[in-house]
Amino acid sequence: MNRVVVALGPAAAIALLAVLAEPLGPLRGTLLLVVALPPLAQTLAALGWTEVLARRLAALGGPRPVLLGAYLAWLAVSALLGLDAAAVLAVPVGLSLARRGLASTAEQVDAAIYGSNVGSLLFPFSNLTNLLVVAASGVSFASFVAAAAVPQLAATLAVGGLLWWRLRGRSVASSRVPEAPPVTTFAGLLAGGVALLAAMAALALGFAGGDVVLAFVVGSSVVAGIGLLAGGTSVRQLATGLPLSAIGIVLVAALLRGPAAHVAGLLPSLAGASIGPLGLLGIALVGGLLASVANNLPAALFGSVWLVGAPVHAVVAYLVGTNLLAVSTPHGSVATMLCRSLANRNGAPQPIRVHLASAWRYAGAASTAACIVLLLVG
Repeated sequence: MNRVVVALGPAAAIALLAVLAEPLGPLRGTLLLVVALPPLAQTLAALGWTEVLARRLAALGGPRPVLLGAYLAWLAVSALLGLDAAAVLAVPVGLSLARRGLASTAEQVDAAIYGSNVGSLLFPFSNLTNLLVVAASGVSFASFVAAAAVPQLAATLAVGGLLWWRLRGRSVASSRVPEAPPVTTFAGLLAGGVALLAAMAALALGFAGGDVVLAFVVGSSVVAGIGLLAGGTSVRQLATGLPLSAIGIVLVAALLRGPAAHVAGLLPSLAGASIGPLGLLGIALVGGLLASVANNLPAALFGSVWLVGAPVHAVVAYLVGTNLLAVSTPHGSVATMLCRSLANRNGAPQPIRVHLASAWRYAGAASTAACIVLLLVG
């Protein structure tokens, strides 16, 4: 009975948070996802999914295909479960692959950073910035997906090409990799199934005009409860895994909503505007610079008051900046911060100067490719 009570704890905690977060207005859903998604990813990792992913990726062969496979895997996880969940899963898998000699630690952490960030443009729930800006702008879920899909693909190919080029000449397979075992525990299979159902439910709710946050809040609560019942994780582990920096950013952004609205009022109104190519590029640059300097959540807060009533392509352009160009700095994206923090905690420090020396190439390639395609199709 005590274990059942403990297992219900995540649901009760998030329900209480939902009530307490009501004064945050449009940032309420963002805060709920910041709190809900990391426990989902942590529990999946604790129940064996990171080892399965590591072995499946290692079986691809040498460093080059493994690094590209990891990058594509984090793209998919980011799109379906959110970039923060992708970051939590990607770093331990990447470090495991690095220990097997499949690309270096820095290369695997970079694949985690770029995969989780680039994959976050596809759906409104893939990134907390998307969720906030799309909801505030009035753009529908389906319209956003239709406008973001091709720019997302262009960014994916651009960054994937750079990663492939980075490992040129290193195609020799590493030492023998054991075959990936299935997740045989009932708890692991159940948790994985619930996570997949949550993603599918979020898609269905999104296209139907419903609240996608609800699907992930419920799914994460159930997955965390399964992990607690199975003994795969503990309340303390779930609590210590919460991204306190991201929570702090959301709360500070809520306090700055008034000043952000004032500054946005100084810029040309985008409501119902016909925006040309230079305008779209300018919008992307504004979003990217704000996110690179201050983080993408404050940038999204600004976008949520500036982009009200703006056409869908303007919204996508702004998010190209906040999601892709923001990767150029180590603090521009919450996912980048999570990846670097997890790597540091696992004995693989990523110096800021190293990130700054190379990240601009990936951020520039991704955002340029996405903007070019957006201009062509917009």
